[in-house]
Amino acid sequence: MFPIYLLASIFLHGLFLILVSFKNSSDLKPLPEKDIRYFSIFNFSLLEPSPPEVQAALPAELPVEVSGEALVQNYIEPPPPEVQAALPAELPVEISGEALVQNYIEVEEVVYSAAVAVSSAEYVRQNYNYIQRLIRAKLTYPSQARRAGIQGVTEVGFTIHEDGSISNVILRSSSGHAILDDAAIAVVFAAAPFPRPPTPARIAIPLIFSLR
Repeated sequence: MFPIYLLASIFLHGLFLILVSFKNSSDLKPLPEKDIRYFSIFNFSLLEPSPPEVQAALPAELPVEVSGEALVQNYIEPPPPEVQAALPAELPVEISGEALVQNYIEVEEVVYSAAVAVSSAEYVRQNYNYIQRLIRAKLTYPSQARRAGIQGVTEVGFTIHEDGSISNVILRSSSGHAILDDAAIAVVFAAAPFPRPPTPARIAIPLIFSLR
């Protein structure tokens, strides 16, 4: 008889556990945080959501991962307003090789022009009196002007080249009489060539036509 009682007891206890499990699965309630609950064989894998008060405390959007570029941008902060005001409106751009060459050529031309001017000025300073004597030695008073008693002062300008020849002969100042002005220009050509300058030199010589 004992085995019959034992089997009956096991059957009744099993039936009781099944009824209790069905009851627990129909009456589930949210658990408080950090609560421990024993699940029946029917709901042991059930994951219940967090309580409403816990969900309300969570942020609407969880922080996303920040990239290294964003961190660097946040680290490099813009300068203060007073520093920005002192900065130029436009930063200097890179200068091309062509621009550098052009600037170099312009500087070379300026230096060369200055050297030529100094050389020409030195030549004129050393040879001015000699050239003036050469021209005056060739000067002849036009007979017609002498008979008419015409007098005056002219100034003739011209360029002396490296071989002593002349060009660009002009009348810088007129005597007021064409016959004297023509004679002044003609005597310059008659007196050339002149001493050779190291570079072309520009010179002006006054010529006096006087009957005294």
